[in-house]
Amino acid sequence: MQKLYYYTTTDTMSKILQNGNIWATNLDYMNDSREYLNGISEIRTLVTKSNITAKWFESKQKQKEYAECPIQEIFSEQNGEERQNISSRYTISFCRKKDLLSQWTTYAKESGVCLEMVFEPDKADEFLLYKKDQKDSEEREIPVERGLKEIYYFTEERIDAQKYQETAEKILTDLFGENADNLDSESLIERWAQISIFVKQYDFYQEEEMRLAFDTMKINSETGKQPRIGYRIDKHIMKPYLDVQCKNGWPITSVMVGPGNNQEVVYKSIKFFLDHAKIMSSALVTEEQWKEQIKNYLCYNKRISPFWKELEQNKGGSSKIIKSLYDRWKTFSLSSKEAVLTDIAEIIKQSEYCSDFENYYLTRSGIIAEKSSIPYIY
Repeated sequence: MQKLYYYTTTDTMSKILQNGNIWATNLDYMNDSREYLNGISEIRTLVTKSNITAKWFESKQKQKEYAECPIQEIFSEQNGEERQNISSRYTISFCRKKDLLSQWTTYAKESGVCLEMVFEPDKADEFLLYKKDQKDSEEREIPVERGLKEIYYFTEERIDAQKYQETAEKILTDLFGENADNLDSESLIERWAQISIFVKQYDFYQEEEMRLAFDTMKINSETGKQPRIGYRIDKHIMKPYLDVQCKNGWPITSVMVGPGNNQEVVYKSIKFFLDHAKIMSSALVTEEQWKEQIKNYLCYNKRISPFWKELEQNKGGSSKIIKSLYDRWKTFSLSSKEAVLTDIAEIIKQSEYCSDFENYYLTRSGIIAEKSSIPYIY
């Protein structure tokens, strides 16, 4: 499983957890509107001016195909400019890093939150979109399958030669196909535009970002239905977005409260919210998912983890407290969920491990509430 992180405000968090919605922002209105232009430009430079492309085709033993392909014509400045003017692309961004200061300050602000989500690598998930003119109270009519894709941090003058070479080869594989067989002009122009969504200036490499991308023109052509576009106001700018619902809820396993002057009271309020509100999370549906979450929660404690492993291996020798926790965990079922969670909380409360879990709390929803350890510096 792959853990990814989404930094946001507590207000947005409540909407995500209760309605399963995340807004996909139009690429033309991202924080850095040059992102997509960077991808278009860098790929064009790579393919038309760099000898890396010729060597890549040679490694695939496709020199003849490369020589016959009208590369300069396909990846022309005019074709690039035409793709830049298509405003139908929307994205949702995730970070591979938890508790990252730059993400707190940019996206979550003071005492915001970081949502941990667990995805299956290389697997497309099902998302639901509203059809144009649909109301919020209606069932969404547009199902879309999408998979997460990593961001390529790729700016020629900002990256060392070795890293540029490695990233260039990945981009070329995406563009031309593993065996360099897909050299149809229209297909290549379209792939150029699609891959550009995932090419970002190298200066942002510390974010380790992954993205979900949605194209309203493509969705309309595939389903015959036009997605509904919403607008949010940010600094007087009306930013278009798609209201994206993950089927059965986004796979959220943890909510971390970021650094801030009022971090403690925000943490307290989120624990209460997660204990009492109706929460959607596709990561906490089955009995197996719940048991894995409880186990991860308890074994987060480095003093408990080694004894827990002994119990799993039938070696015994652990303390009575950990044995009690393990026994309650073994008897867990969805029907006994509330009783088991209550008992586990009571055992921890009365044990020497109590202080270790003060900032790491398993809520009744199954989602863990925790606090960032980064000091308040805003």
